[in-house]
Amino acid sequence: MYYVTICVAERKHALGHIIYDDNKLDCPASFIPSKIGTACIEAGKSLGERFDDVRLEKLTLMPDHIHMLANIDANGSTALGDVVFAFKRFVTRKARAAGFNGRLWQKNYYDHVVRDNEDVLRIMEYMENNPIRWAHQRQENNI
Repeated sequence: MYYVTICVAERKHALGHIIYDDNKLDCPASFIPSKIGTACIEAGKSLGERFDDVRLEKLTLMPDHIHMLANIDANGSTALGDVVFAFKRFVTRKARAAGFNGRLWQKNYYDHVVRDNEDVLRIMEYMENNPIRWAHQRQENNI
């Protein structure tokens, strides 16, 4: 299993925005995807259709990057780079069709091999809470 982070070029907030609500204690932040963010969700859902040996466990969108937890069958022939390339290509094509110009993604991506269940739980918690942390940081910095 792999934990992957893919960033938007120049860290532009192209994938959507986070709304913070002090009155909601159970879920104080929610993410509103842009058209490109919606394409990221579609791309994530399509990975299992494109690659028989890939299963997306979780996808979290942030305004300027995405996190994904992907399970790639060790006995399969798909490499992580192929998955990331397909994801970026799918989203870029949708973005261009919607009128986006310029470079969408940073060239590289961050990946981490998930070693055990404790690692999975830590990463899932991080991904789940990332929008809330983002909203708190933005609010603290008056951005």
